[in-house]
Amino acid sequence: MKIVNSAFLLIIILFLPGCTAVKSSVHFNKGTQCLEDGNIQEARIHLEKACELEPRLSRYHNNLACVYIKLGEIKKAWDQSRQAAYLDTRNEEAVFTFKSLLELLTSSYNIKNGSTREEVEIAFGEPDMIIDGSEKILRYGICFLLFKEEKLIGKSMMFAGGENTWSLPLFEPF
Repeated sequence: MKIVNSAFLLIIILFLPGCTAVKSSVHFNKGTQCLEDGNIQEARIHLEKACELEPRLSRYHNNLACVYIKLGEIKKAWDQSRQAAYLDTRNEEAVFTFKSLLELLTSSYNIKNGSTREEVEIAFGEPDMIIDGSEKILRYGICFLLFKEEKLIGKSMMFAGGENTWSLPLFEPF
């Protein structure tokens, strides 16, 4: 009877929310150490698992973005950096990674004022959100792109305010 109770207890513990956080933390720590040691493939395995177990932690996504950068998988890095910066705009490393990749994609695809929405989506992929109105806004992570008549006319970057609020400055030319 004691063995059954122990097995039952083990099953309950494995499915408690706190246990997922512990497992994700172990994978994050191992993945980060592998990344620092240059063992990029092993880092990828652990950081992908950490993000799968705990998808709401910015630092997990940012470190996975760094792995993808080292592997030359820029689109995957871009996706992870968008998530990382959006989850925590106060995470300076995540915001730096995001802005660096935004600049890389912007220059690689020659995105500028007047670029079409199609050109922007080729460069940046599918937006995280589309806000329709008289003007259309596409959100990529913490960057909002403003379109008028399907042409890019401005951008704005979201940043952290006090007490979990965000501020969005006025749109400026891209």
